[in-house]
Amino acid sequence: MKKGEEKGDSPFHLSPDLQYPQTKTIQFDQFQQQSDLALNFGNIDDYLLVERIGRGKYSTVFLGRRTKDDSPCVLKILKPVCLAKINKEIKILEELKGGPNVCELYDVVYDPESQSITLVMEYIENVDFRVLYDQFTLPDLKYYMYQILKCLKYAHSLGIMHRDIKPQNIMIDHSSRKVRIIDWGLADHFVPKTQYQVRVATIHYKAPELLFGYPYYDFSVDIWGLGCTFASLIFRRVPFFRGRDNNEMVWRLVSFFGSEEVDCYLKKFNIVLPTALQQKMVDHHRKSWNDLKNEKNEDMFDADAVDLLSKMLVIDHTMRITAEEAMKHKFFDGVRDDGDE
Repeated sequence: MKKGEEKGDSPFHLSPDLQYPQTKTIQFDQFQQQSDLALNFGNIDDYLLVERIGRGKYSTVFLGRRTKDDSPCVLKILKPVCLAKINKEIKILEELKGGPNVCELYDVVYDPESQSITLVMEYIENVDFRVLYDQFTLPDLKYYMYQILKCLKYAHSLGIMHRDIKPQNIMIDHSSRKVRIIDWGLADHFVPKTQYQVRVATIHYKAPELLFGYPYYDFSVDIWGLGCTFASLIFRRVPFFRGRDNNEMVWRLVSFFGSEEVDCYLKKFNIVLPTALQQKMVDHHRKSWNDLKNEKNEDMFDADAVDLLSKMLVIDHTMRITAEEAMKHKFFDGVRDDGDE
């Protein structure tokens, strides 16, 4: 691919602008020595780059095609910044393989020219959520939420936290009713009483424990992220909680859930906030979900949906509903799979 070119089938080698000159490159033998995976790396010539479809802190994502049958795939080219992080992402995807609604890892290839590793993933004909969500009906909401919870239940049963659940990481092909959770790059294995990095998740979907800097969190961070997504779908407001930084997000939560609920949580877990932030937390009364109903969202406003939402968006992470419990909620009566009983 030539520099600056983003469309048109090209041999799968990184252009100069995508070789990350400011980062440490990966030596293939070094990765193999440090990896605890028994991987058979694929052939880079089996894939073509078509166009760039995304770029993040740790990767650049392309639509690709398999040369053998011209079928579409996603090529996630990992920035060579940390061998351990790359190893963990591949390991988690291998563990999740075959699970319900997990974006499948097809192959892992190494490019000797750029010394980068690429994940070859399942492609979903996704529609941008900002367009798609306004088209949803209440039956659509039930179906897709249930399918997402199936994926989270499976991941959590394997001890895996996604840690970045948000609309951008939920791919939906509405025409085929296919849904996949993508981007497990921030995922980690849960170990009780372990301190985890709180600088995970995306600002509008960060759970309170992350915003408050509490490191002993668990799978419930995923329930919060999905709860925020659920709220956006019900009330047709994306994002549901909007803030420019952690402090503003805390203020948004306090202004909705009330000072008392947040203060009880902080005391329970011995969390001390900066004085300036504490001063903003006084005299806020809890708002009612029912007060958010209006002409724009009345078609999606459902008593059972709001009841489930109220169990997902709970400030105290130890009191949030689990994915398995959520799947049993009466909101999903009629869409629940027989095998999930």
